[in-house]
Amino acid sequence: MLNSIFQILNKYNIDKEESIKIAETILENNLIIKYKYIPKSLTNNIEELQFNKTFEWNIDLDNYTNMAMLHLHAWEPINYLLLAFHYTNNYEYLIKCNELMESWYTHSKYANHKYLYYTHCVADRSLILGYLKLVNSKFISNNILNDLITKHTKFLADEENYIKYNHGSMLDRSLLLLTLILRNKPLFDFSIDRFSDNIENTFTKNMICKENSFTYAIFNLELIVTTQKLLLDNLNIYLIDNFDDRINSALNFLDIVRKPNGKLPLYGDGELIDEEKLKDSVLSTFYPEHSLFKPVIISDKIESYYYKYESYIIIKNAYFYFFVRTGDIIKNHKHADDLSFNLYIGEDIIIDTGTFNYDKGTYRNYLKSTSAHNGIELNNENYNYLTSKKDELFIHSFSENDDYIHITLVNKSYSYANITRNIYVLKDYNSLLISDYILSPIKVFSSQIFNLSKQFKDNLEININNNHVEINSKFQFTCLNESNKKFSFTKNNLYSETFQKSEIIPKIEITNLNNYTNQITYIGNLNNSISLMENEENVLKIMINEKVISLPSEICDEEIEIDRYVNVFRDNLSHTIEIYCKSYEHCEYAIYIYNEDNDRLDILWYQTSPIFKYKFPSDGLFRIRCFIKDSSTGDKFEFSNFKNIKTLHS
Repeated sequence: MLNSIFQILNKYNIDKEESIKIAETILENNLIIKYKYIPKSLTNNIEELQFNKTFEWNIDLDNYTNMAMLHLHAWEPINYLLLAFHYTNNYEYLIKCNELMESWYTHSKYANHKYLYYTHCVADRSLILGYLKLVNSKFISNNILNDLITKHTKFLADEENYIKYNHGSMLDRSLLLLTLILRNKPLFDFSIDRFSDNIENTFTKNMICKENSFTYAIFNLELIVTTQKLLLDNLNIYLIDNFDDRINSALNFLDIVRKPNGKLPLYGDGELIDEEKLKDSVLSTFYPEHSLFKPVIISDKIESYYYKYESYIIIKNAYFYFFVRTGDIIKNHKHADDLSFNLYIGEDIIIDTGTFNYDKGTYRNYLKSTSAHNGIELNNENYNYLTSKKDELFIHSFSENDDYIHITLVNKSYSYANITRNIYVLKDYNSLLISDYILSPIKVFSSQIFNLSKQFKDNLEININNNHVEINSKFQFTCLNESNKKFSFTKNNLYSETFQKSEIIPKIEITNLNNYTNQITYIGNLNNSISLMENEENVLKIMINEKVISLPSEICDEEIEIDRYVNVFRDNLSHTIEIYCKSYEHCEYAIYIYNEDNDRLDILWYQTSPIFKYKFPSDGLFRIRCFIKDSSTGDKFEFSNFKNIKTLHS
């Protein structure tokens, strides 16, 4: 079983030579918390990670603190030492393991922070405790080891500590391992049953992961497969029926999601996964013949895949690729990316911006926001993507004929507007037409957002001419309808394809200010000539390369009643602030304005009109506190909205 635990511990597939280098660095008391991340190299010594008798396990590494504390208290330095020990049988590595374990044990007696018994940390430590128990070495303090095994087993089995999905599978795998070592049959059976239930909760009947991330889809599969293949196969016990068939179904879906360049699209909380990372996955060890782990092969003919329950659509051939998801099953690792899509036309054109970290703050807030995705943003605000329901965000329809594929997406989770996005994949032209309808009883500032691939970052030629944008003399973004719209272009938008690493990519926005907006945008190769011939309520008629195509159109036209909302939009040299609310028959209105630090900046005194003119001093987040008073009785109430303000100077 030692070899099985070693394979589980070696989740990064680190070879003997590299393991020894890492272990020797730790022997010199320079802790490696997460290989190639903290520190970024073996020669980059960090003062806070110098291990000694007074080592402080509660470390602060600024933006890296969350990741550092997580992996430190998951005992990742001990993990690396055990890999080297397994390769070499050098007991110096075990002695250092024991030093670290004793130090942590002492720390755990008086410390009180979330990482001590955080589920991820407990699960990883339990694997290490299991390995140390089986080694049964005189260099390990067995009293401490046994006490920790008892505490960790109790924690893993306690339902109050259990979290579904990937954290649950981590806990179950570790509990299963410890109960095997301890020969605790009742608790072993309990762990099997709970793990099996969690797999059914984590994956749909199509074996598509419910969590909003392809990184976590692979991680969940790795947890399941390593448990089955390394711990249970020899016992003829199976976590789920038809195990290999179902795992192959999960891998089939990921293969369908792959782009022509072999990469999975960035989505939700995840890192960029390319062919090399797929080959390095432990899954490829057990399913080496699966097409997911081989060079991508795609037909020249357009193929479409629609997963209605899971809300995924993938359309691709050898040259073209389109990916979209709208709606979710659970909120784990969710971003404000409904209606957002990825587009590849011979190369990446429009991409998701990724995930930098899990720490609350500027980076996390931006990369989860509507603004960071290729959808529709209203009034510079996020929609309620973490509380939205299935009847508010969904794929309304999917249809296909010889000329085009038509997709209708709906977002009704803004409190003051409904969005219908009609997307047409024009098959013969490997291109996209997008028709966005925004309906609201108030004037809304809407933005079509397109985040361009990082390959355009350093080699970008852009030409904006009225309704037409040319990129590198290869691709075009063309507005087909006449409306009060504006193109904007910036190179200052965050992108992260690997945790804790970020860069800047270009972004195109097409904006409008109106109660009713229908924005029609074409994206394709520059050699395609396109024009709008007709735009009626239920049909769009276009001419592309002298061919006329009629496209059906759908609109979500439900009426919206606004309860309480403050609308702010630019108006010449200042802003208009308008209060909307259900209130008294005879009203007076007043406003307090606060900055992000909750300092009151201004008072706009009572007036009979709900419309105010105001010049904000700068860009940023402001709180608008509204007072509504009944002028006849003096009764009044108040409410606040936070507004992300962009001034004319931005």
